[in-house]
Amino acid sequence: MERNAFRLFRNGKELRCEAVSNYRWKILSASKETGFLVGDEVCPARTLTWQEAKRRVNSGRSALSPNGLVLLRGKGCERSELEVDALLRFRPWEADAPKPA
Repeated sequence: MERNAFRLFRNGKELRCEAVSNYRWKILSASKETGFLVGDEVCPARTLTWQEAKRRVNSGRSALSPNGLVLLRGKGCERSELEVDALLRFRPWEADAPKPA
C-alpha cells in the first residue's frame, strides 16, 4: 500500500501527516506550537483534499496552514468511528453547514 505522507508548514509551525482518506489525516510529527500530538486525527477546516493541502505556495508556506485543521480524534478527544464519520459529513464548524436531519 502506498503511503501518502505530506508536510504542512507556515511561520515556523510544521506538521507531517499521513492521509487516512482524502479529508482525514493522521499526525506523524508536529512542532509544539501547533498543539497537535503524534497520532491525532485531523481534517481541514475547509473542504480541501490532502493533495491540495500539501501544495507548496512558496518557500515559507504550504497551501494549508497547520492552524487550519480541526481535531477529530486524539488524546483527550476520544470519538468512535461513527462520531468521526458524522463530523466529516456535517462539518459543524462551517458556518453554512447543513443542519442534521
